[in-house]
Amino acid sequence: MVSDTLTRKLDLTFRHLDANGDGVISDDDAAGLVTRMLTAFGESETSPKGSALVSSMQSYWEFLLSHADTNGDGVVDPAEFRTAMVKAYVKNDKGYQQAFAPVAAATVHLADVDNSGAVSLEEFELVQKAFNNPVENTREGFAKLDRNGDGKLSVEEYLLAIREFYTSDDPDATGNWLFGQV
Repeated sequence: MVSDTLTRKLDLTFRHLDANGDGVISDDDAAGLVTRMLTAFGESETSPKGSALVSSMQSYWEFLLSHADTNGDGVVDPAEFRTAMVKAYVKNDKGYQQAFAPVAAATVHLADVDNSGAVSLEEFELVQKAFNNPVENTREGFAKLDRNGDGKLSVEEYLLAIREFYTSDDPDATGNWLFGQV
């Protein structure tokens, strides 16, 4: 059984991916998120950071689709998405490490524009914009995720937040603030 907290987070994730709002996620939606992220950071899909994001998102999408598309129609609806995310990543650390962790790392490294090993509030806001997340959620989320209070998210803090957001049932997990209050 999946908690209400995790269900809300997965439903929000579905809305982030469903770029055209048609109620399903397709190849085009996954590619659209990559395009929004690359555009937000002014990266080409052939740059090292862009290439890492493109290839990791493609692997994530293929892995998710293999677990989610139970009727073979090439798209994923909200129920399929929830079930697949739990099966493929929440209850499967190997799946998380294989397909989700690389896209999380590529996202964080893309956001670390100056290669400082940390993400500033401004860089974090660009990620949030690419995910179509309302800006009012950004600052409070950033402050909560900045566990050591140094005004930036280390790569480790950011990756931990991503993992907690997408896999934790704990309603008090700090990572729940990845996209603001859920």
